[in-house]
Amino acid sequence: MNTTPHIHAMIVAAGRGSRFGASIAKQYTKLQGQTLLQHSVARLASSRYIDQCLLVIAKDDHTAQTLNFALPIEYTSGGAERWQSVQAGVEALIRAGAHDSDLVLIHDAARPAVPQQDIDKVIKAALQEPYGAILATPVADTLKQSYTASYKHASAVSEAINSAKGKQHSYVERTLERSNMWQAQTPQVFR
Repeated sequence: MNTTPHIHAMIVAAGRGSRFGASIAKQYTKLQGQTLLQHSVARLASSRYIDQCLLVIAKDDHTAQTLNFALPIEYTSGGAERWQSVQAGVEALIRAGAHDSDLVLIHDAARPAVPQQDIDKVIKAALQEPYGAILATPVADTLKQSYTASYKHASAVSEAINSAKGKQHSYVERTLERSNMWQAQTPQVFR
């Protein structure tokens, strides 16, 4: 009897990429003739642990299903927020027969450059842990914690620039100790 849990790969691709500022969703930006989404699926396909993928896409997304991918693909509709898309994906996996002991690998569509070795390392780590594992890098930049308050010295320029904020401004409260801070990345794997 095989006791190794099945690994379900899920790529969250329901976002519009509004911060990206392009006219198309970020996952459909082309890089070397393929979309970032296709590159992300191909990167997951490079792992010996992954043999299919669930794409969580927007309800009105008609592009994903026209693309060729390096893995067999299933589709489900996501939500307005990333957490809603992850929840929709997990529910789709459960409907498809996923078990509590299985692992779910979640990756972002617009992160095609994750090394294959890192994918395998996070899966191996999750196999050893009771709940899962994530990829993360130590924070290198200085981190500041802030608080928001009314302007102490409002000028005509700052009022014009920040009028949408209701004359509120963020002030540095303190520098955070970064030695125990990590920047989470994807993929993330959990049970």
